[in-house]
Amino acid sequence: MGMMLDLFKKGNYVDNPYNNFYEIKARDFDKNIIQMKNYQKKVLLIVNISPYDKNFKNEFESLQKLKENLGENFEILAFPSSELENIYISDREMREEILKKDFVDNQKINIFNRVYLNGNEISEVFKFCLRNSNFFRMREGTAKPITNNFVKFLIDKKGKIYSQYLPDDENVENQIFEDARKLLFNDDNIKDIKIREDFINYDKYI
Repeated sequence: MGMMLDLFKKGNYVDNPYNNFYEIKARDFDKNIIQMKNYQKKVLLIVNISPYDKNFKNEFESLQKLKENLGENFEILAFPSSELENIYISDREMREEILKKDFVDNQKINIFNRVYLNGNEISEVFKFCLRNSNFFRMREGTAKPITNNFVKFLIDKKGKIYSQYLPDDENVENQIFEDARKLLFNDDNIKDIKIREDFINYDKYI
């Protein structure tokens, strides 16, 4: 029992019931159930956002710019959360907080309903992202918790995680753009895509 408790303290337990991202469902900004298979054959960027973060404006505008530059076969799925700031609000209050920002264009960014990023109530989207990225620690069977807003996961056209990015990674916007463009236009030449370990600084995930 003691060993199990120690493991629980180290991170999230994330099972692996999905073969790809398209098997997941999530609630959109209006709480409608959306099937991720609606995004098949597109390159996706999954990101957790918070309107209470001081960098929200810069981050959101950067996301909108990425969408503009990469076109219709690239979609950004943004999942609001306030748990990292320990702000406990309702879904309605979260929605109002986001929409009152005049720079938010939810026609460019697919904004979903508020989610949990860690713990027992972790959303299926982030459970998948953590399990299939460098957040997952095979030996312990757990995933390191998300401790930053605007952590991003890039998903290829097969519904697999290609890479992950922290907001303070060097040249992160350019890196996401180049990686997404590669997946969009050169995917026939990419085989057995794996997480780019040369780009990930593991120390940042401890």
